[in-house]
Amino acid sequence: MVWIMMFIKRKSKLGLLFLLLILLGFLVVNVTISVYKAPFMGFYTSKIYGHRVNYLNKLQQAKSSFIGVELDLVYLEDLNLFDVRHPPEASTNFYFEDYLNEIGEENDLKLWLDIKNLNSDNAENILARMDYLLKTHNRLRESILIETVFPDALSMFQKAGYTTSYYLPYLHLLSKSDQKDTLSYIKNTLKTYPELGISTHYMGYPILENEFPESSKYLWALGGNNIYKDIFLIRKLLKDQTVKIVLVSF
Repeated sequence: MVWIMMFIKRKSKLGLLFLLLILLGFLVVNVTISVYKAPFMGFYTSKIYGHRVNYLNKLQQAKSSFIGVELDLVYLEDLNLFDVRHPPEASTNFYFEDYLNEIGEENDLKLWLDIKNLNSDNAENILARMDYLLKTHNRLRESILIETVFPDALSMFQKAGYTTSYYLPYLHLLSKSDQKDTLSYIKNTLKTYPELGISTHYMGYPILENEFPESSKYLWALGGNNIYKDIFLIRKLLKDQTVKIVLVSF
């Protein structure tokens, strides 16, 4: 009888060890290889976009992995073109029309456009060019998020049917005094442009949740071990109906 109990205990320990090894293997693969990360599971078909998809090879992978992507654009006024790049990177002559051609008209991939030099002076020209490109590539304005640090430049995009977001500083990194002043400025801005969404790093979410509970929020939670360390915060913000999109690295 005793030897039977010892056999069962030994089997139980081996089974537990086997399960722990499987779990460890899953975590290693999830952290280092898989596009789909555990903290975001359950939201890849509703809220998760790929971050900084500025290159052709990344776009080709992202099309089959995400419902949407974020990319950086620089408007070249003299050429009336959008250069796909994140300054200070040099141009690779990869333009937004090339990007749209690669996506294809039948793919409904959504786009978060961080237009680096969009401001009130060039907003009208940028809007006209964007409208033309979307029309010629059979894409809906409603599937496009336009983001900039200049909120006054976004009003005409909002009226034209685009989703818009005001790029905020990293509030969680500011001193108490600077944070107070910055929040006051943001609140005044949103009183003038109440239709704007707001975008920032996910670590600023607790501040946004408290200060701007009704505003649409667009966040990024990028790479590294922090997304696992902060998994409870990430799961909380993903369940928030005002959080519309979360960018992830891949």
